[in-house]
Amino acid sequence: MARRHRRSARHAAPVSSPPKDKLLRRSLHCERLEDRRLLAVVTVDTEFDLVDFNDDKTSLREAIFATNTVPGADEIRFDFGHDGPTTILLTQGELAITDAVSVIGPGASLLTIDGQLGSRLFNVGATAGDVAFRGLTLTRGQTTGDNISLADVINQTHSGGAIRSFSSGLLTLDQVDVVSNGTTGVYASGGALFVTGPLAMTLSKVRGNIASGANSEGGGVAVIGATSITATTFSGNRAARGGGVSASGELTIDSSTLSGNRAVGGAVALGGAVYALGSLHVVNSTISTNAAQAIAAAQGAGLWTNGAATIAHSTIIANTASTTSLAGVGSGGGLYGDQAAGETLTISHTIIAGNLTTEENGEIRLGTGETELRYSLIADNDGTSLYEAPIGWADANGNLIGGPFYGYIEPLLDGLEDNGGPTRTHALLPGSPAVFAGDRTLVPGVGSTPAFDQRGESHSRRVGTRMAIGAVESGITPIIVDSLADESDGNFGPGELTLREALELANGRLGIDAVEFAPTLFAAGPRTILLTHGDLKISQEIELRGPGPELLTIDAKGNDKFPDRAGGGTAVFSIADSDTRFASSVTISGLSVTGAEAGGIVSQESLTLIDVTVRGNHAYFGIAGGIDAFNLTLIASHILQNRSTNSAGGIAISGDVYIDRTAITGNESQGNNPPTAVGGISVQTKSVQPRILGEVVIVNSVISNNDASGVVGVGGVRVAGEIGARSFYMANTLVSENRGNGVGGLQLANVAEFTIYETSIVNNSSQSGSGGLSIGSGGYGNRTTIDQSTISGNSSLRSAGGMSVAANRALTVRRSTVHNNSGLNGGGIYSADRITLEHSIVAGNRAEFGPDVWLGSTGTTAPANGTVASIFSLIGNATGTNLVEAPASSPDDDGNIIGGPIQGVIDPRLVALADNGGPRLPGANRLLTHALLPGSPAIDAGDAMLVPGEGETPEFDQRGAPYARLAGQRVDIGAIERQEVGTALGADFNFDGVVDGSDFLAWQRGFGATPGSFSEGDATEDGVVDVADLGVWQDRFGDDGIAPAIATAAAFSTGEFFAIEQPAAIRLDLADAALQSLSILSRLDRPTIDLRSVNGLELSRELWRASPTKSVERAPDQPDAVREETMSQGHRRGELEAGESVSLESLDRSFAEGTWLNSKLSQCKNGYTWRDEEAGVSLRATPRSLEHRSKS
Repeated sequence: MARRHRRSARHAAPVSSPPKDKLLRRSLHCERLEDRRLLAVVTVDTEFDLVDFNDDKTSLREAIFATNTVPGADEIRFDFGHDGPTTILLTQGELAITDAVSVIGPGASLLTIDGQLGSRLFNVGATAGDVAFRGLTLTRGQTTGDNISLADVINQTHSGGAIRSFSSGLLTLDQVDVVSNGTTGVYASGGALFVTGPLAMTLSKVRGNIASGANSEGGGVAVIGATSITATTFSGNRAARGGGVSASGELTIDSSTLSGNRAVGGAVALGGAVYALGSLHVVNSTISTNAAQAIAAAQGAGLWTNGAATIAHSTIIANTASTTSLAGVGSGGGLYGDQAAGETLTISHTIIAGNLTTEENGEIRLGTGETELRYSLIADNDGTSLYEAPIGWADANGNLIGGPFYGYIEPLLDGLEDNGGPTRTHALLPGSPAVFAGDRTLVPGVGSTPAFDQRGESHSRRVGTRMAIGAVESGITPIIVDSLADESDGNFGPGELTLREALELANGRLGIDAVEFAPTLFAAGPRTILLTHGDLKISQEIELRGPGPELLTIDAKGNDKFPDRAGGGTAVFSIADSDTRFASSVTISGLSVTGAEAGGIVSQESLTLIDVTVRGNHAYFGIAGGIDAFNLTLIASHILQNRSTNSAGGIAISGDVYIDRTAITGNESQGNNPPTAVGGISVQTKSVQPRILGEVVIVNSVISNNDASGVVGVGGVRVAGEIGARSFYMANTLVSENRGNGVGGLQLANVAEFTIYETSIVNNSSQSGSGGLSIGSGGYGNRTTIDQSTISGNSSLRSAGGMSVAANRALTVRRSTVHNNSGLNGGGIYSADRITLEHSIVAGNRAEFGPDVWLGSTGTTAPANGTVASIFSLIGNATGTNLVEAPASSPDDDGNIIGGPIQGVIDPRLVALADNGGPRLPGANRLLTHALLPGSPAIDAGDAMLVPGEGETPEFDQRGAPYARLAGQRVDIGAIERQEVGTALGADFNFDGVVDGSDFLAWQRGFGATPGSFSEGDATEDGVVDVADLGVWQDRFGDDGIAPAIATAAAFSTGEFFAIEQPAAIRLDLADAALQSLSILSRLDRPTIDLRSVNGLELSRELWRASPTKSVERAPDQPDAVREETMSQGHRRGELEAGESVSLESLDRSFAEGTWLNSKLSQCKNGYTWRDEEAGVSLRATPRSLEHRSKS
């Protein structure tokens, strides 16, 4: 030992070629490989880096020299004669490999080869062939210098801190740790590995390697040839491009994790984890917490790719692209796709969430090539053409896509941890929307579907009946129901496990359980479980996942032993555990609940319902008919036709409430209990001791046609706590046609902060209270805001028509329209306190006292209890207020237009309440709004200083994108802007104002969607995405938002031609009843015609070249027979070919007001004839003309 210490301390002797016989008689062994040659195995038995062929020890350097000398594939193994780790410190520079060899160590924790930052570790020459490293650690290799470029292999003399390989053979690393290596230079490549040929890495770790330089590539590895990375971790590596991996050739990453890698450049940084110039395939992998940082441009903190790419069954999360310059752009935090036309980016079963940029495209940036997205979760569609598809409303390809309208989708992932397998992963937390969200038809191990998830064997790619989205499956193994019977006999054999038995099993186990249904149960179509043994009880945290409400119904009517007697049945689900201190979490999805006589679902816990239908349930004795719960989250569901006595017909909640994309319709409450008689939703505490209610959030929903027949019943929604609620927030919701003797639409009392945003409260009615909205005192708070909303058509016999506001409750109404409401006092608004109006219309309402606004208590004179402060608003009749009249020709100093008895009531000139566009709501509904007629005093009457999108001024009006808040010289007053741009392009599915190829891709993604789904591409708005929608796209292709030519028909004489000569959308406002006819001559191909009638009444709005759009109805009693083809009401475009003319004769008022749905369409020899016998109207359309005749 002393001798060897002395030898290692002195300078090494020059290396000379030893006699071949000395090499073969020392630690060189021969094994039979094939008949053609013998495999040489050289055993290294000293850790010292020396060359001395006269002693009895073999160093690694000597072993490599030996294998280089003996042609063919050889092995180098290690035997140091002791247990424990060993480190070989290189003292004589890099180890040159010139022939095929496998260097096989005892394990990465047992053998380390250390370059001591003095040199590269291994230099594999061009003639070496296949070279492999197994079971060892490579560390502290270092090179310094510049290279011309990654592709210029001749000058790559200073790349690859640990290994540089110029061989065309395969370089393999198996169970190798490559740690803390580096290369430095402006064009340095491969902090750890630089490889010109193919590379295969398995079960390895590449950590803390650096390629340093402004244009450096591949902090971990830089590869020109094809690369395969399997079950490997890349972490903490750094370069300007490709912090973890830079690849020019085909790159495949399988079952691997790339985390904490950084692309840090000067001006530009690309690909924090991966920079892929060739084709990219990522499967079963995690890309997490990587970063791209630069001055001007940082792209693809997770993945950067510009070739054909496929990403499947992976998780891309928490990556960040940022720039230090204010003018810099960070883009594609998770994925930067730079695919050109003809190249495809395919993303399947992948989570892309929680990624950030300093500018745009936080999750994903898409190139000009084609994108195929299937069964994936994209948390935010910012900066993309992807159409939102929120939880419960997956698109036709199974994707969940968040966005600014429906909100960010939280994937609910745990931190990056050891969840089993060779790499760290993000586990799915209970309630994650990625669970049970994959393609039902995929079978693990069949086709391209992996057999296992990222963690490898023993972790199946599908847990339960449907796989998850992301790199790993759910950690909960579900109980599978395979029988539709209702029994509990202890027989759990194949085909014998019922839902009742599955829930009993889950109730008996600690922790969260999941219950699913065998897909074979529904092979023949929809099925029903008829309960006969009482309600289904849940007493533990459970996720119950059904196949969909259209496929599975759970019916409790079998529990009713006395069906002719009210209240003899049970609930469907009763949810309660034994712990009264904390609420357990229970999630039910994908089924229908009906037939209950004690409430459909009764819960004392925190209940989440997703894609659930609760229909036709009843309740008595103070229980809600549909859902009676403590905390409730309700997503993409339908609560309809439920009934209760002395409680809410639809839903009663006593805790926190979150309702999103849900229809609550046709529910009824009977009885006279004031606090609980609510048709739709009741939110109030039930505890003995008064307490503050939690948050109430209702968004993107429909609350309609609910009824409360009690003396003080509320038709739509009532929120009231004994001592208050923290907040109430309602947005993008339609509250319509609800009826209550107390309040028609909404009643809120003791709510601290109350906000209604982009909501329509319309056509609700009440006998004694407010027709639309009643706002009580605030208890411990008084902030109330109504913004970008429409309150219209509400009525009350003995109170305010639109809304009433109690004392001690200040009300602010911004950018809203209050019109056509009727009541006793305050047709539009009654307030006992202060009202602030900003850019709002309150006009055209009717009441005995205060037609538009009435302040203070009921009476025959205007009391001084309340005040109205307004800016840039239109009040049609100021009677009953403190306001001073100001005609449209002379607004007051605050920009208000105020009518009254002295100078005259001001007509706001609004079109009747209608669907004027906006996002789709449940049940094929949209928000109802009032459009502005030409000449409306509200047009361009807003504050000239306002800039949409800046400060508190929204970018869009109540309808959202693409309806700009500013469409003229100044913003309009009211909820929606008069659009002087042809925004309703029909086939502009991504709402970018142009009908182009991206809209075709949107149609293609949505093709096959059926009513009830939420999909792109439905141009005809019939709930189906089919070839008819493709036809609309073809017709509209090339349309954009060019400002239309606007003409008033009164400017023309009878019989005169109006010529279309510019590329524009043409709107004719027929404001003069004296006009008898007008002909339009088109000198362009396919202009858009939008005709509006006298006084804003809508004319046919259809002109056509050869045939109109028509719908086909089938008689319910003759499903195979076609009933007469009828023209459905809607806004379709007229089109003229170049040189074609259309003649329009004035239509009488009875037809213009519409008997649309009764009009019959029949084909005749020269075109189509449209007759309406009741209205006495006949229209005939031929390819070149449109004629109108009436009886008169």
